This record gives sequence, C-alpha cells and structure tokens, in this order.
Amino acid sequence: METTIFEVKLIDGRIFRIFCANSTQKKKFINSISELKHFKPYVSEITNGIHTLRQWNSIIKTLTK
Repeated sequence: METTIFEVKLIDGRIFRIFCANSTQKKKFINSISELKHFKPYVSEITNGIHTLRQWNSIIKTLTK
C-alpha cells in the first residue's frame, strides 16, 4: 500500500492537500500537476506511510513485545 499526502501551494496563497491511496493515484496526481504551470505550484510530499487504525493496533502489538 502506497498511501501519501501531497501539499500543493500556489503563488496566490492557496494550499491544497491531496490524499493518494495507491501508486496509480500518485501517478495521476503527478501527471495532473503539469496543468497548473501558470500557477507555479510548489508540491511537497508531506506524509508517507499513513496507517489505518487496524494497522496501527498491529504495529503497537509488535512494539510492546
């Protein structure tokens, strides 16, 4: 699972955060950025390795052993 959140900042001050749940969504997002050239977007990947609560509970079990 390749979950991530991208943050897009535009020169006019607007900020957008985009959640991508898999690699296909990430590719589509990256391809869509080219449409914003006149806004001069700054794109950063702010979060990687996002977990669901179920996954987190499994992680905790392994950490506390």
